[in-house]
Amino acid sequence: MKKISFTALVRLLTVGLSACAFTLQAANAEFDAAFDIANKAYTSRKWQEGADLLVKARELAKTDWEKYKVNYRLTYCYSYIKQNEKAIETASEALKYPKLSARDRNRFANMIIEASIRLKRYDDAMKQVELQLAEPAREDDMYYITIMHKGVILHEQKKYAEAISVLKKAESYPKIEVDVKNKVQWYIGASAMKTGDKATARTYFEQVAKNSRNWFGTSAKKHLQTLSK
Repeated sequence: MKKISFTALVRLLTVGLSACAFTLQAANAEFDAAFDIANKAYTSRKWQEGADLLVKARELAKTDWEKYKVNYRLTYCYSYIKQNEKAIETASEALKYPKLSARDRNRFANMIIEASIRLKRYDDAMKQVELQLAEPAREDDMYYITIMHKGVILHEQKKYAEAISVLKKAESYPKIEVDVKNKVQWYIGASAMKTGDKATARTYFEQVAKNSRNWFGTSAKKHLQTLSK
């Protein structure tokens, strides 16, 4: 067998490593191209198209970061098009990302909770809520959205008095967004209506009818008509 010199061996190893690096780089470039196309649909709020393209990009993802980037966006796409099972699946995958921040961890947990509520899996949703609320309280919107979700679940479980108490905690958050506040106040009004407290229900529905331009505002107006009879 012909002996190979040390210098030649080093050259062979260098060439081999370079080839591997080139292959890896090419694979990443393929993912980047697919992801960029998918991300354009995502940022344009073309949720179904974005989801379809992101699924294709996910097949090319190699690293934890690449998989996380895809699952992050896929969760939003699936949430908007109400594909709740898939939203739970991708959010659960996103939660596995090792470098996830506490805020993002709570973000994806809330998306799992919301999808579970839509599927009427209230026990599963509440378990996820309690896991999040067991964490140290943080003064950010994700934490208070978790509290809102707890109130929504209690309302759906017909625990109206408990729901009102919890929802008022979410309502008191000083930086609560308008859309979130409208949702919280609608559920307070709806829970109060169920308990027979028409005065409180009317007060909250009036606020929602005044400030909301989506379904909650329309629904609040209908409830006000019912209460005025």
